[in-house]
Amino acid sequence: MENINEIKISALKGDKLFNQNTPIIINLNSPEPESDEKKCNADLICVIDISGSMDGEKIELVRESLKILVEMMDKNDRLSLILFDNNASIYFPLNYMTEQNKKDLIIKIERIEARGGTNILSGLEKAVEIIKLEKENTNENRVSSILLLSDGCDNYSNDIQLSDSLKQLTKGLNLSFTLNTFGYGYDHDPKIMNKLANIRDGSFFLVEDYKKVAEYFVTVLGGCVSVISKKAELNVKLLNKNCKIIKIFGAENLYSYELKPEFFKTNLLQFICGKEYTFVLEIYVDEKNVKIGDELLDIYFTYEDINQNNKSMTKNYKYKYELTDVQIVKANEEYIRSQVYFVLDEALKLRKEYKNEEAKKLLLDIKDWLKNNYKGNNQCYLEDITKTINLFKDEYTFQSKGYSYVSSNIREKISKRAGTNMIYKNNIQANYSKKAQSYY
Repeated sequence: MENINEIKISALKGDKLFNQNTPIIINLNSPEPESDEKKCNADLICVIDISGSMDGEKIELVRESLKILVEMMDKNDRLSLILFDNNASIYFPLNYMTEQNKKDLIIKIERIEARGGTNILSGLEKAVEIIKLEKENTNENRVSSILLLSDGCDNYSNDIQLSDSLKQLTKGLNLSFTLNTFGYGYDHDPKIMNKLANIRDGSFFLVEDYKKVAEYFVTVLGGCVSVISKKAELNVKLLNKNCKIIKIFGAENLYSYELKPEFFKTNLLQFICGKEYTFVLEIYVDEKNVKIGDELLDIYFTYEDINQNNKSMTKNYKYKYELTDVQIVKANEEYIRSQVYFVLDEALKLRKEYKNEEAKKLLLDIKDWLKNNYKGNNQCYLEDITKTINLFKDEYTFQSKGYSYVSSNIREKISKRAGTNMIYKNNIQANYSKKAQSYY
Protein backbone atom coordinates (compact mmCIF):
# COMPACT_ATOMS: atom_id res chain seq x y z
CA MET A 1 0.00 0.00 0.00
CA GLU A 2 1.42 3.35 -1.05
CA ASN A 3 1.40 6.42 1.13
CA ILE A 4 0.47 9.69 -0.60
CA ASN A 5 2.79 11.48 1.81
CA GLU A 6 5.74 9.70 0.23
CA ILE A 7 5.07 11.44 -3.08
CA LYS A 8 7.30 14.48 -3.31
CA ILE A 9 6.57 17.61 -5.32
CA SER A 10 9.21 20.29 -5.78
CA ALA A 11 9.72 23.34 -7.96
CA LEU A 12 13.05 24.94 -8.84
CA LYS A 13 13.74 28.32 -10.39
CA GLY A 14 16.41 28.78 -13.04
CA ASP A 15 18.11 31.76 -14.67
CA LYS A 16 16.91 33.71 -17.69
CA LEU A 17 19.41 32.04 -19.97
CA PHE A 18 17.85 32.34 -23.42
CA ASN A 19 15.18 35.04 -23.16
CA GLN A 20 13.32 37.21 -20.65
CA ASN A 21 11.24 34.32 -19.30
CA THR A 22 12.04 32.47 -16.08
CA PRO A 23 12.37 28.66 -16.19
CA ILE A 24 10.56 26.79 -13.42
CA ILE A 25 11.28 23.06 -13.14
CA ILE A 26 8.56 20.98 -11.49
CA ASN A 27 9.58 17.54 -10.23
CA LEU A 28 7.12 14.86 -9.22
CA ASN A 29 8.75 11.90 -7.45
CA SER A 30 6.75 8.76 -6.79
CA PRO A 31 7.69 6.56 -3.82
CA GLU A 32 10.12 3.67 -4.21
CA PRO A 33 8.53 0.19 -4.07
CA GLU A 34 8.20 -1.14 -0.52
CA SER A 35 9.59 -4.49 -1.73
CA ASP A 36 10.94 -6.15 -4.85
CA GLU A 37 7.57 -7.76 -5.50
CA LYS A 38 5.57 -6.66 -8.51
CA LYS A 39 2.60 -4.39 -7.89
CA CYS A 40 0.79 -5.45 -11.06
CA ASN A 41 1.03 -8.04 -13.76
CA ALA A 42 1.76 -6.98 -17.32
CA ASP A 43 -0.27 -7.57 -20.46
CA LEU A 44 1.94 -6.78 -23.45
CA ILE A 45 0.58 -6.77 -26.99
CA CYS A 46 3.33 -6.71 -29.61
CA VAL A 47 2.25 -5.30 -32.96
CA ILE A 48 4.85 -6.50 -35.45
CA ASP A 49 5.55 -5.11 -38.90
CA ILE A 50 6.22 -7.98 -41.36
CA SER A 51 6.02 -5.87 -44.53
CA GLY A 52 8.56 -6.19 -47.33
CA SER A 53 10.54 -3.19 -46.07
CA MET A 54 11.31 -5.18 -42.90
CA ASP A 55 13.02 -8.00 -44.79
CA GLY A 56 16.62 -8.95 -43.97
CA GLU A 57 18.38 -7.49 -40.94
CA LYS A 58 15.29 -5.73 -39.60
CA ILE A 59 13.08 -8.81 -39.30
CA GLU A 60 15.98 -10.80 -37.89
CA LEU A 61 16.47 -8.16 -35.19
CA VAL A 62 12.72 -8.21 -34.51
CA ARG A 63 12.81 -11.99 -34.02
CA GLU A 64 15.74 -11.72 -31.62
CA SER A 65 14.04 -8.84 -29.81
CA LEU A 66 10.88 -10.88 -29.23
CA LYS A 67 12.86 -13.83 -27.87
CA ILE A 68 14.47 -11.53 -25.30
CA LEU A 69 11.08 -10.17 -24.26
CA VAL A 70 9.58 -13.65 -23.90
CA GLU A 71 12.41 -14.82 -21.64
CA MET A 72 12.16 -11.71 -19.44
CA MET A 73 8.47 -12.17 -18.63
CA ASP A 74 7.28 -14.38 -15.79
CA LYS A 75 4.39 -16.83 -15.54
CA ASN A 76 1.89 -14.22 -14.30
CA ASP A 77 2.55 -11.84 -17.21
CA ARG A 78 0.73 -12.26 -20.51
CA LEU A 79 1.86 -11.65 -24.06
CA SER A 80 0.18 -11.50 -27.45
CA LEU A 81 1.69 -11.14 -30.93
CA ILE A 82 -0.08 -9.41 -33.81
CA LEU A 83 1.46 -9.50 -37.29
CA PHE A 84 0.61 -6.95 -39.94
CA ASP A 85 1.49 -6.16 -43.53
CA ASN A 86 -1.43 -4.96 -45.68
CA ASN A 87 -3.71 -6.57 -43.10
CA ALA A 88 -3.34 -7.68 -39.48
CA SER A 89 -3.95 -10.98 -37.72
CA ILE A 90 -3.48 -12.34 -34.19
CA TYR A 91 -0.46 -14.62 -34.46
CA PHE A 92 -0.38 -15.58 -30.77
CA PRO A 93 -3.40 -14.83 -28.51
CA LEU A 94 -2.94 -13.13 -25.14
CA ASN A 95 -1.62 -15.87 -22.89
CA TYR A 96 0.34 -16.43 -19.71
CA MET A 97 4.10 -16.82 -20.09
CA THR A 98 4.39 -20.28 -18.57
CA GLU A 99 7.47 -22.30 -19.50
CA GLN A 100 5.50 -24.36 -22.01
CA ASN A 101 3.90 -21.30 -23.61
CA LYS A 102 7.33 -19.69 -23.86
CA LYS A 103 8.70 -22.72 -25.72
CA ASP A 104 5.74 -22.75 -28.11
CA LEU A 105 6.04 -19.02 -28.70
CA ILE A 106 9.78 -19.13 -29.44
CA ILE A 107 9.08 -21.69 -32.19
CA LYS A 108 6.42 -19.42 -33.70
CA ILE A 109 8.73 -16.40 -33.51
CA GLU A 110 11.37 -18.26 -35.54
CA ARG A 111 8.81 -18.66 -38.35
CA ILE A 112 8.03 -14.94 -38.70
CA GLU A 113 8.91 -13.73 -42.22
CA ALA A 114 8.58 -10.37 -43.99
CA ARG A 115 6.18 -9.80 -46.90
CA GLY A 116 3.60 -7.36 -48.32
CA GLY A 117 2.84 -3.72 -47.63
CA THR A 118 2.57 -1.71 -44.39
CA ASN A 119 -0.74 -0.90 -42.70
CA ILE A 120 0.10 0.11 -39.13
CA LEU A 121 -3.46 1.05 -38.24
CA SER A 122 -4.70 -2.48 -38.93
CA GLY A 123 -2.26 -3.81 -36.33
CA LEU A 124 -3.19 -1.19 -33.76
CA GLU A 125 -6.90 -1.91 -34.27
CA LYS A 126 -6.37 -5.58 -33.38
CA ALA A 127 -4.36 -4.61 -30.29
CA VAL A 128 -7.03 -2.21 -29.02
CA GLU A 129 -9.67 -4.92 -29.55
CA ILE A 130 -7.70 -7.26 -27.26
CA ILE A 131 -7.33 -4.60 -24.54
CA LYS A 132 -11.01 -3.67 -24.77
CA LEU A 133 -12.08 -7.32 -24.45
CA GLU A 134 -9.80 -7.91 -21.45
CA LYS A 135 -11.15 -4.81 -19.69
CA GLU A 136 -14.68 -6.18 -20.02
CA ASN A 137 -13.75 -9.67 -18.77
CA THR A 138 -11.36 -9.09 -15.87
CA ASN A 139 -11.16 -7.04 -12.67
CA GLU A 140 -7.54 -7.92 -11.95
CA ASN A 141 -4.86 -5.28 -11.40
CA ARG A 142 -3.25 -5.82 -14.76
CA VAL A 143 -1.43 -3.10 -16.71
CA SER A 144 -1.51 -3.08 -20.50
CA SER A 145 0.95 -1.74 -23.02
CA ILE A 146 1.12 -2.00 -26.80
CA LEU A 147 4.60 -2.40 -28.29
CA LEU A 148 4.80 -1.40 -31.96
CA LEU A 149 7.85 -2.94 -33.67
CA SER A 150 8.22 -1.39 -37.12
CA ASP A 151 10.20 0.85 -39.44
CA GLY A 152 7.18 3.17 -39.56
CA CYS A 153 7.13 3.32 -43.36
CA ASP A 154 3.35 3.16 -43.74
CA ASN A 155 1.78 2.71 -47.20
CA TYR A 156 -1.72 3.77 -46.16
CA SER A 157 -1.46 6.79 -43.84
CA ASN A 158 0.89 9.63 -42.89
CA ASP A 159 1.73 10.57 -39.31
CA ILE A 160 -1.23 12.96 -38.93
CA GLN A 161 -3.76 10.50 -40.35
CA LEU A 162 -2.42 7.67 -38.20
CA SER A 163 -2.48 9.71 -34.99
CA ASP A 164 -6.01 10.95 -35.70
CA SER A 165 -7.17 7.40 -36.42
CA LEU A 166 -5.66 6.10 -33.19
CA LYS A 167 -7.38 8.86 -31.19
CA GLN A 168 -10.72 8.00 -32.80
CA LEU A 169 -10.11 4.31 -32.18
CA THR A 170 -9.80 4.83 -28.41
CA LYS A 171 -12.21 7.76 -27.99
CA GLY A 172 -14.67 7.28 -25.16
CA LEU A 173 -13.44 3.77 -24.29
CA ASN A 174 -11.58 4.77 -21.10
CA LEU A 175 -8.79 2.31 -21.80
CA SER A 176 -5.65 2.68 -19.70
CA PHE A 177 -2.78 1.46 -21.87
CA THR A 178 0.46 2.95 -23.09
CA LEU A 179 1.89 2.67 -26.58
CA ASN A 180 5.65 2.26 -26.91
CA THR A 181 7.19 2.31 -30.38
CA PHE A 182 10.42 0.63 -31.49
CA GLY A 183 12.01 1.90 -34.70
CA TYR A 184 14.02 -0.66 -36.69
CA GLY A 185 16.49 0.27 -39.44
CA TYR A 186 18.25 3.49 -40.39
CA ASP A 187 15.49 4.27 -42.92
CA HIS A 188 12.61 4.07 -40.45
CA ASP A 189 10.22 7.01 -40.01
CA PRO A 190 10.93 8.56 -36.58
CA LYS A 191 8.19 11.14 -37.01
CA ILE A 192 5.42 8.54 -37.22
CA MET A 193 6.87 6.38 -34.45
CA ASN A 194 7.36 9.31 -32.08
CA LYS A 195 3.93 10.75 -32.72
CA LEU A 196 2.14 7.46 -32.07
CA ALA A 197 4.01 6.94 -28.78
CA ASN A 198 3.09 10.43 -27.59
CA ILE A 199 -0.63 9.82 -28.07
CA ARG A 200 -0.65 7.11 -25.41
CA ASP A 201 1.94 8.37 -22.90
CA GLY A 202 4.63 6.01 -24.18
CA SER A 203 8.21 6.28 -25.41
CA PHE A 204 9.88 6.00 -28.78
CA PHE A 205 13.00 3.84 -28.96
CA LEU A 206 15.57 3.54 -31.74
CA VAL A 207 16.61 -0.13 -31.96
CA GLU A 208 20.20 -0.59 -33.07
CA ASP A 209 21.32 -3.82 -31.39
CA TYR A 210 20.34 -6.54 -28.92
CA LYS A 211 21.83 -4.74 -25.94
CA LYS A 212 19.70 -1.68 -26.59
CA VAL A 213 16.49 -3.61 -27.06
CA ALA A 214 17.01 -5.49 -23.79
CA GLU A 215 17.41 -2.17 -21.96
CA TYR A 216 14.27 -0.81 -23.62
CA PHE A 217 12.20 -3.85 -22.66
CA VAL A 218 13.39 -3.42 -19.08
CA THR A 219 12.00 0.12 -19.14
CA VAL A 220 8.64 -0.93 -20.53
CA LEU A 221 8.14 -4.15 -18.56
CA GLY A 222 9.57 -2.68 -15.34
CA GLY A 223 7.23 0.26 -15.71
CA CYS A 224 4.13 -1.88 -16.25
CA VAL A 225 4.63 -3.98 -13.11
CA SER A 226 5.43 -0.89 -11.00
CA VAL A 227 2.24 1.06 -11.72
CA ILE A 228 0.57 2.73 -8.74
CA SER A 229 -2.30 4.29 -10.66
CA LYS A 230 -3.88 4.07 -14.09
CA LYS A 231 -5.39 7.53 -13.74
CA ALA A 232 -3.48 10.57 -12.51
CA GLU A 233 -3.54 14.33 -13.07
CA LEU A 234 -1.16 17.21 -12.39
CA ASN A 235 -2.53 20.76 -12.08
CA VAL A 236 -0.32 23.85 -11.86
CA LYS A 237 -2.04 27.18 -11.15
CA LEU A 238 -0.39 30.61 -11.10
CA LEU A 239 -1.13 32.53 -7.89
CA ASN A 240 0.31 35.88 -8.96
CA LYS A 241 -1.52 38.05 -11.50
CA ASN A 242 1.81 39.63 -12.51
CA CYS A 243 2.99 36.32 -14.03
CA LYS A 244 1.90 34.08 -16.90
CA ILE A 245 2.92 30.69 -18.24
CA ILE A 246 4.51 30.99 -21.68
CA LYS A 247 5.61 27.47 -22.62
CA ILE A 248 5.89 23.87 -21.48
CA PHE A 249 8.85 22.02 -23.01
CA GLY A 250 8.16 18.55 -24.34
CA ALA A 251 4.43 19.23 -24.57
CA GLU A 252 4.26 17.03 -27.67
CA ASN A 253 5.44 14.13 -25.50
CA LEU A 254 2.51 14.37 -23.10
CA TYR A 255 -0.53 12.11 -23.44
CA SER A 256 -2.76 15.15 -22.95
CA TYR A 257 -2.32 18.66 -21.63
CA GLU A 258 -3.96 22.05 -21.37
CA LEU A 259 -1.91 25.23 -21.25
CA LYS A 260 -3.16 28.75 -20.56
CA PRO A 261 -1.38 31.84 -19.19
CA GLU A 262 -2.75 31.11 -15.72
CA PHE A 263 -2.53 27.30 -15.50
CA PHE A 264 -1.08 24.07 -16.86
CA LYS A 265 -2.75 20.65 -16.60
CA THR A 266 -1.68 17.21 -17.79
CA ASN A 267 -2.97 13.65 -17.39
CA LEU A 268 -0.84 10.55 -16.89
CA LEU A 269 -2.12 7.19 -18.08
CA GLN A 270 0.14 5.24 -15.75
CA PHE A 271 1.77 6.62 -12.59
CA ILE A 272 4.80 4.46 -11.86
CA CYS A 273 6.54 3.65 -8.58
CA GLY A 274 10.10 4.92 -8.26
CA LYS A 275 9.88 7.25 -11.26
CA GLU A 276 10.67 10.96 -11.49
CA TYR A 277 8.45 13.08 -13.70
CA THR A 278 9.98 16.39 -14.74
CA PHE A 279 8.15 19.32 -16.33
CA VAL A 280 10.07 22.31 -17.66
CA LEU A 281 8.03 25.51 -17.88
CA GLU A 282 8.87 29.03 -19.01
CA ILE A 283 7.06 31.69 -16.98
CA TYR A 284 7.00 35.43 -17.45
CA VAL A 285 7.62 37.04 -14.06
CA ASP A 286 7.11 40.78 -13.62
CA GLU A 287 9.94 41.19 -11.13
CA LYS A 288 8.93 44.77 -10.33
CA ASN A 289 5.76 43.43 -8.75
CA VAL A 290 6.87 39.99 -7.53
CA LYS A 291 8.85 39.79 -4.30
CA ILE A 292 11.07 37.03 -2.91
CA GLY A 293 8.87 34.79 -0.78
CA ASP A 294 5.67 35.53 -2.70
CA GLU A 295 3.56 32.44 -3.46
CA LEU A 296 3.87 31.82 -7.19
CA LEU A 297 2.46 28.36 -7.98
CA ASP A 298 -0.21 26.12 -6.50
CA ILE A 299 0.56 22.52 -7.57
CA TYR A 300 -1.98 19.72 -7.15
CA PHE A 301 -1.38 16.06 -7.96
CA THR A 302 -4.33 13.65 -7.86
CA TYR A 303 -4.37 9.93 -8.61
CA GLU A 304 -6.47 6.82 -8.08
CA ASP A 305 -4.56 4.22 -6.06
CA ILE A 306 -5.06 0.74 -7.54
CA ASN A 307 -3.93 -0.82 -4.24
CA GLN A 308 -6.77 0.92 -2.39
CA ASN A 309 -9.64 0.09 -4.74
CA ASN A 310 -8.86 3.14 -6.89
CA LYS A 311 -9.36 5.54 -4.00
CA SER A 312 -8.69 9.13 -5.04
CA MET A 313 -5.58 10.66 -3.41
CA THR A 314 -4.36 14.28 -3.54
CA LYS A 315 -1.03 15.92 -2.81
CA ASN A 316 -0.65 19.71 -2.73
CA TYR A 317 2.42 21.94 -2.82
CA LYS A 318 2.73 25.72 -2.95
CA TYR A 319 5.89 27.15 -4.50
CA LYS A 320 7.26 30.45 -3.24
CA TYR A 321 9.43 32.63 -5.48
CA GLU A 322 12.99 31.99 -4.30
CA LEU A 323 16.59 32.67 -5.29
CA THR A 324 18.60 29.72 -3.95
CA ASP A 325 21.92 29.11 -5.71
CA VAL A 326 21.75 25.32 -5.47
CA GLN A 327 18.23 25.27 -6.83
CA ILE A 328 19.17 27.56 -9.69
CA VAL A 329 22.05 25.30 -10.77
CA LYS A 330 19.82 22.22 -10.84
CA ALA A 331 17.05 24.06 -12.65
CA ASN A 332 19.46 25.47 -15.22
CA GLU A 333 20.74 21.99 -16.08
CA GLU A 334 17.22 20.75 -16.85
CA TYR A 335 16.39 23.95 -18.73
CA ILE A 336 19.48 23.76 -20.91
CA ARG A 337 18.81 20.11 -21.81
CA SER A 338 15.25 20.96 -22.79
CA GLN A 339 16.27 24.05 -24.75
CA VAL A 340 19.07 22.32 -26.70
CA TYR A 341 16.92 19.45 -27.90
CA PHE A 342 14.01 21.79 -28.58
CA VAL A 343 16.29 23.80 -30.89
CA LEU A 344 17.61 20.66 -32.60
CA ASP A 345 14.09 19.46 -33.27
CA GLU A 346 13.12 22.88 -34.64
CA ALA A 347 16.16 22.77 -36.95
CA LEU A 348 15.12 19.37 -38.29
CA LYS A 349 11.63 20.70 -39.00
CA LEU A 350 13.14 23.60 -40.94
CA ARG A 351 15.43 21.15 -42.77
CA LYS A 352 12.42 19.19 -43.92
CA GLU A 353 10.94 22.41 -45.30
CA TYR A 354 14.29 23.11 -47.04
CA LYS A 355 14.80 26.27 -44.96
CA ASN A 356 18.45 25.39 -44.56
CA GLU A 357 19.85 28.80 -43.70
CA GLU A 358 17.33 29.38 -40.91
CA ALA A 359 18.04 25.94 -39.50
CA LYS A 360 21.82 26.42 -39.64
CA LYS A 361 21.53 29.73 -37.80
CA LEU A 362 19.56 28.09 -34.98
CA LEU A 363 22.20 25.39 -34.63
CA LEU A 364 25.21 27.69 -34.78
CA ASP A 365 23.64 30.12 -32.29
CA ILE A 366 22.96 27.42 -29.70
CA LYS A 367 26.42 25.93 -30.27
CA ASP A 368 28.13 29.29 -29.70
CA TRP A 369 26.00 29.96 -26.64
CA LEU A 370 26.94 26.62 -25.06
CA LYS A 371 30.65 27.16 -25.70
CA ASN A 372 30.65 30.68 -24.29
CA ASN A 373 28.12 30.52 -21.45
CA TYR A 374 27.56 27.00 -20.12
CA LYS A 375 30.18 25.98 -17.55
CA GLY A 376 28.89 22.44 -17.08
CA ASN A 377 29.59 19.35 -19.18
CA ASN A 378 28.34 20.33 -22.60
CA GLN A 379 30.15 17.66 -24.65
CA CYS A 380 27.09 15.49 -25.33
CA TYR A 381 25.10 18.52 -26.48
CA LEU A 382 27.89 19.75 -28.75
CA GLU A 383 28.23 16.29 -30.31
CA ASP A 384 24.52 16.11 -31.10
CA ILE A 385 24.55 19.66 -32.49
CA THR A 386 27.54 18.80 -34.72
CA LYS A 387 25.80 15.65 -36.01
CA THR A 388 22.77 17.75 -36.87
CA ILE A 389 24.85 20.44 -38.60
CA ASN A 390 26.48 17.73 -40.72
CA LEU A 391 23.08 16.94 -42.23
CA PHE A 392 23.23 20.26 -44.05
CA LYS A 393 26.35 19.53 -46.08
CA ASP A 394 24.31 18.08 -48.92
CA GLU A 395 20.75 19.29 -49.39
CA TYR A 396 19.89 16.22 -51.45
CA THR A 397 20.50 13.68 -48.67
CA PHE A 398 17.42 14.55 -46.62
CA GLN A 399 16.26 10.92 -46.39
CA SER A 400 19.77 9.58 -45.83
CA LYS A 401 20.93 7.25 -43.05
CA GLY A 402 22.42 10.26 -41.27
CA TYR A 403 19.12 12.14 -41.12
CA SER A 404 17.10 9.21 -39.80
CA TYR A 405 19.75 8.33 -37.23
CA VAL A 406 20.13 11.88 -35.90
CA SER A 407 16.41 12.57 -35.97
CA SER A 408 15.65 9.36 -34.05
CA ASN A 409 18.22 10.11 -31.37
CA ILE A 410 17.04 13.68 -30.92
CA ARG A 411 13.40 12.67 -30.61
CA GLU A 412 14.33 9.94 -28.14
CA LYS A 413 16.28 12.44 -26.01
CA ILE A 414 13.47 14.98 -26.14
CA SER A 415 11.04 12.42 -24.77
CA LYS A 416 13.40 11.35 -21.99
CA ARG A 417 14.59 14.81 -20.97
CA ALA A 418 11.46 16.90 -21.31
CA GLY A 419 7.93 16.12 -20.22
CA THR A 420 7.09 12.91 -18.41
CA ASN A 421 9.16 10.19 -20.03
CA MET A 422 12.24 10.38 -17.84
CA ILE A 423 14.60 7.43 -17.48
CA TYR A 424 13.94 5.75 -14.14
CA LYS A 425 15.19 2.84 -12.09
CA ASN A 426 13.33 1.37 -9.16
CA ASN A 427 13.98 -1.85 -7.24
CA ILE A 428 11.69 -3.91 -9.42
CA GLN A 429 13.17 -2.59 -12.63
CA ALA A 430 16.68 -3.15 -11.31
CA ASN A 431 15.87 -6.86 -10.98
CA TYR A 432 14.74 -6.93 -14.62
CA SER A 433 17.99 -5.20 -15.59
CA LYS A 434 20.04 -7.97 -13.97
CA LYS A 435 18.02 -10.56 -15.84
CA ALA A 436 18.35 -8.69 -19.13
CA GLN A 437 22.15 -8.57 -18.89
CA SER A 438 22.28 -12.29 -19.69
CA TYR A 439 20.85 -11.57 -23.14
CA TYR A 440 23.72 -9.43 -24.42
